[in-house]
Amino acid sequence: MLINSDTVRTTNNNKRQIKISGSRLTGFTLFEILLTVSLLAILFVVAWPFATDTLYRNELNSTLNMSVRSLRTAEQNAVAGLGDSPWGVKFQSGSITLFKGTSFAAIRDTSQDTALSVSSRSVFSGTDEVVFAKLSGTPAATATITISENGLTDNILLNSKGIISY
Repeated sequence: MLINSDTVRTTNNNKRQIKISGSRLTGFTLFEILLTVSLLAILFVVAWPFATDTLYRNELNSTLNMSVRSLRTAEQNAVAGLGDSPWGVKFQSGSITLFKGTSFAAIRDTSQDTALSVSSRSVFSGTDEVVFAKLSGTPAATATITISENGLTDNILLNSKGIISY
């Protein structure tokens, strides 16, 4: 049997065409990619303020809880007569220090200091130092400690009996 070369080419071309048209090309079109990127950008722009607000609120709450915990620890140490001394807390930008002594600046045992790091964005105002009397655990004075962070503010109130509210 003789096979014509034109027939063979035609047959081969038909087979190639069948393979090409029979298979489905996969991938994304430029329009689909641009649409996806645009939707993600819009979602990011809408979600960003909520995400940063949540971050700042969490940092403020963390600083608030660390402050209250430090005040309660100082009060408990003073009531227990630990080290036969009053105990206090010093609030500074970026840190909270639990100390043993009558004053952070003057008379204190620096070997007993416990410094806690807080967010550098947290700013303390109002009372910056609270000292609790040995055995009675009462503060030397009432105190209002204000903690601010990026427009958010919270207060800690300490009355003359040492009761902390926040």
